[in-house]
Amino acid sequence: MKYGFSKTRFRDYLHRAGIEYEHIPALGIESSQRKNLETEKDYKILFKKYASESLPHHEDELNRIKQLISEHRRVALTCFEANPESCHRHKITEYIQSSRNWSIPINHI
Repeated sequence: MKYGFSKTRFRDYLHRAGIEYEHIPALGIESSQRKNLETEKDYKILFKKYASESLPHHEDELNRIKQLISEHRRVALTCFEANPESCHRHKITEYIQSSRNWSIPINHI
């Protein structure tokens, strides 16, 4: 949670700019697992567990992202974290890119 920021507020701002917003909370990492992350090693352990234990159980949500990318070609996965390597979205994109016959480039900006 970030003070002053909510998915509703974010969605409304994007809508006014002509951008669609879709919230996919199932792909998040539970807050209890994000506590006490102090070192790079802590994050690596968390993301390794997330990639191996969580993502495989969310094929529907991952397929939804693939569908959106295929349809729109431009999709943004957003987060407060500026560095993709310090955020779960890099594991989501790695998972998608490892899909059979996936050829659409994914860029972290």
